[in-house]
Amino acid sequence: MNVIHLQLSGGIGGISVLCKDINRLSNNKNYFYFIFEGGCVADEIQQDGGIIESPCEKHTAYLSGAIRFANYCKKHNIDVIICHSGAPICRFYLIIAKLLNKNAKTILYLHANAEGYDIRDIKTVIDKKILQKAHKISDVSVAISQSVKDSFVKLCNFSPDKIKVVYNGTDISRFYRVEKESDTFEIIYTGRVFHSKGTDLLIKAVSKLDDDMDFHLSIVGSDTKEYTSNMKKLAEKMNVTDKITFYGFQRDIPKFLSQADLFVHPARCREGFGITLIEAMSAHLPCVAFDRGAMNEIITDGYNGFLVEKLSSNDLAQAIKKCYELYKDGSYEQMRSNAYESVQRFSIENAVKNLEELY
Repeated sequence: MNVIHLQLSGGIGGISVLCKDINRLSNNKNYFYFIFEGGCVADEIQQDGGIIESPCEKHTAYLSGAIRFANYCKKHNIDVIICHSGAPICRFYLIIAKLLNKNAKTILYLHANAEGYDIRDIKTVIDKKILQKAHKISDVSVAISQSVKDSFVKLCNFSPDKIKVVYNGTDISRFYRVEKESDTFEIIYTGRVFHSKGTDLLIKAVSKLDDDMDFHLSIVGSDTKEYTSNMKKLAEKMNVTDKITFYGFQRDIPKFLSQADLFVHPARCREGFGITLIEAMSAHLPCVAFDRGAMNEIITDGYNGFLVEKLSSNDLAQAIKKCYELYKDGSYEQMRSNAYESVQRFSIENAVKNLEELY
């Protein structure tokens, strides 16, 4: 079966890495169409046998670019067209491709919650119309969590019967645990560092931990508009500079997770999934997060981590303290085991298998 994956670019990002994993695990013939540019992940896909096309379209070339994509699908006898990106241009490409390739099966991926589509400015209204048309012409829409599915049914009037939940996955075998040389309770956050991810709430939370707690926080990830420098100033203001290390962008995330004891995901936004959480659980780490978006589909409160009901640094600190107390009394190992057991259903093998069953 010939399957084409439509995306904006082939640089580093969760969706492009998913495409890389699909190419690695799939028995189908996979094509990857990056509208604007390739990138390092696209290069890795190509090295692994994936077929790459990147026409480097102009951002204004909606119709001409969409027709080129539709003709590319026709030329290569594509059986399944998957739109991975949430960008309106990708969804427009999907619509035109379906019109010109009526026998091809079309799949619209929903990689984030539908928050924002209730805004009534003209751009959002137009984007929403394109989205709804893409859903209508698609054979199926794929939501990466029940939270995502519910949001599109509620805010965009999607048909619930036409949406299938396929959880994202990770390569669990990449992650491991090492024996620590110190008794310090190592807390870690990995991901982008900016306001909606709640990094400031995490820094405020650790500043509220008891003085006799032996802990350290690692913040691993790139920032937006020098947000990290602002967070360093906040850490200084909260008198926890000596308790926090900012590592910036890193590729070897398994190495950082292997040396940690607890993963904290302090996002304010209602995230559609939490790939960083399942990476952490793959490294035997319990997780703490605010009970927003899909977090309760990953974390079972008190079993493999803790869910924090209120968006509050005080409540976040209390959840971290619970984990620390379990760590000190020796019962934390069971929660570590529970985290690793829980993540098995989020393996990348299951994700690809469940997606390809929809072909």
